[in-house]
Amino acid sequence: MDVTFREWLYQFKNDDFRVGTLARYAYCGADFPDTREFDKVYHYLKFTAGAGPELIAGFKFAYDTYRHSTNVYIYLEK
Repeated sequence: MDVTFREWLYQFKNDDFRVGTLARYAYCGADFPDTREFDKVYHYLKFTAGAGPELIAGFKFAYDTYRHSTNVYIYLEK
């Protein structure tokens, strides 16, 4: 299955937890990256959207869950 992080995240848009907050943000944000790449989403959240530590922590947790549930293995740039 070749689902992007954004597509995968949509299933949580009604959750009350931090992943749900991120999902609603992605759902409403037309410029949220539609990609499988950690770095692109992280840089968007941190530098373009100005996300705070709680949203970044939610993203890291959600991405780790996404990676394991979809068998996505992405090499991060150093």
